[in-house]
Amino acid sequence: MEYDSIIGKLRYNKIFWSTCCVILLLNLVFYALIIKIQSKKIDELRCLYAKARNIGTFDKNDKTTKDILAQKDAIQLFRDKLHNKSAFPDHVKELYNAINGQGLSISTMTFKPELVNNFSLWKYTTSFNVRGQYAKLKALLAEIQESPSLFCIESLSFKNQSKNEELVDLNLSISTYLN
Repeated sequence: MEYDSIIGKLRYNKIFWSTCCVILLLNLVFYALIIKIQSKKIDELRCLYAKARNIGTFDKNDKTTKDILAQKDAIQLFRDKLHNKSAFPDHVKELYNAINGQGLSISTMTFKPELVNNFSLWKYTTSFNVRGQYAKLKALLAEIQESPSLFCIESLSFKNQSKNEELVDLNLSISTYLN
């Protein structure tokens, strides 16, 4: 008996159901004619784009190609100058000796390791405070900058402690990169 009532309701809503069928058929025709044709064209354009992005197909005298190749060479040169992770204690000792060599002292120096995912490198960062004369702090920064261990000064700040004495606080954050 329920089936009879459902069929009766469908008969009274012929316009609604016929409109739904027409919309469904138009949707299928639209998909078949437009979307399918365009998807083939999109695949062809994607292949052309991939070929154009390949460095080997570019003219070597092209400015963009030269820039890309120079960037790759610079990154490779940087990677070649990096030491292995096993050299990390030597880097710490060199930094500690540079601080002590200027007659300065620090209480603690803790390095935080961090993996740089894009380049598969290890970055070791430390922050510390040093108090001393401005000339000695300046010489320390010069020694760190000229170090063969590739120390990167992430941040630094000076704070004058006394107008009478020549004491300055140096807050320093340093990183080193290793393979």
